[in-house]
Amino acid sequence: MLFFVLRVIFYNIIVSYMVDFPLLQAVLITVMSLMMLIYLLACRPLIRLLNMAELCFYELCIFLVNLCVLIYANLDDQGKEAAEVRDNLADTIIGTNIAFGAFSIIFLVLEVGLALYEGYQLAKKASKEQGTSVCL
Repeated sequence: MLFFVLRVIFYNIIVSYMVDFPLLQAVLITVMSLMMLIYLLACRPLIRLLNMAELCFYELCIFLVNLCVLIYANLDDQGKEAAEVRDNLADTIIGTNIAFGAFSIIFLVLEVGLALYEGYQLAKKASKEQGTSVCL
């Protein structure tokens, strides 16, 4: 938990105090995002596989957006227009945002389905112990 809180604190420090250095901001935020992905894959801080997959997916989306922002900042720093590249980056960010929302719903449905299944299994087990039957 401390790791996640420190990440938010460092993010806020970077955004608020390095406002005059957008390329450095983008580099540091992208590195933090990559470190979070590595941490999640190496340490597996969540026990349930579904929760771990959900968090990894969200972090991957955040990393992808941060990488696009880093490329934007690099183009701005070099003074390059590169309209086609910028359009492709914008499409990537929009697509990532859509996927983020869509997969949020998918993960929610999976969580509800698993909770219902586990509740059914518990009710079935309790009914066996009491000698009754469970009907849906």
